[in-house]
Amino acid sequence: MGQAYAEIRDYAKAIEYSEKSLKIELQNNRNTMKHPSIAIEYHNLGLLYEEMNQHEKAIEYYEKAITIQKASLPPEHPSTIISESDLANAYFQSGQRQLGLKKCLKVLDAKLKQRSLNFPSLAKSYINLGTMYEDLGRLNKAEENLKKSLHICKRYLTNHHPDITTTYQMLGDVYDGMGKRKKALTNYQLSLEVYERRIPLNLTAMANVYIRMSAVEENSMKAIDYGRKGVSILLDADKIDKEALAFAYNALGSTLLEAKQIEEAMINCTKALDLGFELVNGDTSHPSLNSYYHNLGAIYSQQGELEKALEYQQKALEIFIKKVEDPQHPETGQMYNNLAITYHELKKYQLALEFFEKAINSFKQPSAENPRLLAQTYINIGSVYEDLVEWQKEAEYYKMALDVQLTQLEPDDADLVLTYSSLAAIYENHENYATALDYLVPMLNIQMEILSKYDLELADTHERVGTCYHLTKNYKKALKHYRKVLKIQRRQREPLTSIYQSLGNTYRELKQRKTASKYYQMAIEIINEKDETSRTIDEHADLCQLYRRLGIIERQLKQFDKAMADLKQSLALYEKFLVSDNQYNELVRGVLESMAKVHEAKGNMSLAEECRQKKAAIVNACISRC
Repeated sequence: MGQAYAEIRDYAKAIEYSEKSLKIELQNNRNTMKHPSIAIEYHNLGLLYEEMNQHEKAIEYYEKAITIQKASLPPEHPSTIISESDLANAYFQSGQRQLGLKKCLKVLDAKLKQRSLNFPSLAKSYINLGTMYEDLGRLNKAEENLKKSLHICKRYLTNHHPDITTTYQMLGDVYDGMGKRKKALTNYQLSLEVYERRIPLNLTAMANVYIRMSAVEENSMKAIDYGRKGVSILLDADKIDKEALAFAYNALGSTLLEAKQIEEAMINCTKALDLGFELVNGDTSHPSLNSYYHNLGAIYSQQGELEKALEYQQKALEIFIKKVEDPQHPETGQMYNNLAITYHELKKYQLALEFFEKAINSFKQPSAENPRLLAQTYINIGSVYEDLVEWQKEAEYYKMALDVQLTQLEPDDADLVLTYSSLAAIYENHENYATALDYLVPMLNIQMEILSKYDLELADTHERVGTCYHLTKNYKKALKHYRKVLKIQRRQREPLTSIYQSLGNTYRELKQRKTASKYYQMAIEIINEKDETSRTIDEHADLCQLYRRLGIIERQLKQFDKAMADLKQSLALYEKFLVSDNQYNELVRGVLESMAKVHEAKGNMSLAEECRQKKAAIVNACISRC
């Protein structure tokens, strides 16, 4: 009966009947008390208690089984080794992690000393060690052991054996922890392929793989689709696995949060927490709730409910530190990071910096293997110094992030693009365009590798590069990048006014005045297609500037009548739409000076003087207002 209840996962009933059966057998025949068959009964009860997460009871029964096995079986008997292995896992899960790891290594050593190696059993030991090392944050050791397991599985097991799927999935988890998302996704996909070859299908396991794929897929829509598929599979099952479903809701919520779908993220993470409470009988400090609190804290932070965010984030951190007994465990890093981000939002800058430093200390632990998170923390610190208007410190931390990324990530990683962009922006804002180019050019090279050739992000970077070259007077290089912007924007049917202006300005500097004139006219035509009542103030200002620049070129080409007509058009726009805003005074003074020069070129000195007097009146008016 106990076995029957175990098969339908009613472990409480299974334990009840198994213990009754064992008690009757021991009462009826005391000679069996030290028989290997009784050890099997104890061992099976240990397994049932493990399923119920009652690890101390599991340890009690495993130790009883091992005592009998050591007394009744030959040394290093396979049954004893299996019980020792399960005992190691029970110790680890009970919180006695170092003891569990020590016993697991001892089990592996015993297996390796056997005269005839049992390779499937060896694979399981390497999987167990991989699990423990991952949980301890020692990801390199986890990867090393899981690769050994995979090598054995591929050589000695069938291509649909459960241990192959387990190993692929765990390698995916390890690479995810390392920030190696592409490797993680590949291993999850390989795991899924094996699951799909197995009959009958293990739908719960397949759902878990889809959920994990959603966490590492860089395309946000694909990631959400994977997450929803995982949840859907679990909900359609004949019997819902609530623990798996809680994990799935939480992971989907995290994916939705990354995609800025905040309301739906909140719905899914709340469902996860509710299920989590149900599974632990309302114990609000249970270790399994840590990730649910963590994600909800991040969501509340995004919603601007910062005090609520702090409550959940602090709860997640307290639970996790109590579980691992190590405030510098690598996984605490992200929790410190999120707390710091919330303090930053609250403008509590010193507290933010304090928690970011704690995050860095965690990510710098020898067992920490995720350079992506370390780099992001440096960037977060830089953003605090941006708010404190300490741009040198801001740049210093962005450079520290870049150093980590350049040495630890793939050369075309998208995170590099963001860091290069942030550094370039600092130097653009401080008009150090040559240094800005030091970051924009490698950023552009990466984007050209990972984006389609007509991607608008590529156009934006070409424009930034072109502008920096223009401002450093390297007009030919500026022109090269502006032409690429034009090609992309035309293909994507984007507004072309701005790039026409930039091209016009560059050709003007290159003394190619007719070509400059052509681009200014095209820009003017685009703006004039809109009714003047529907134009923005910026469009009126652009048009005013374009007519002025066109007038200057026409004067240089000795087309004086055209020049005067366009300059008058510029002045009329100013008087109609811009006169009330002092920021355009410099523009109108330029228009009047250009008109004066046209009058001089035509010999109309009195009209030239009149224009300059108007210009002086504007200057005097500005001085008197100041």
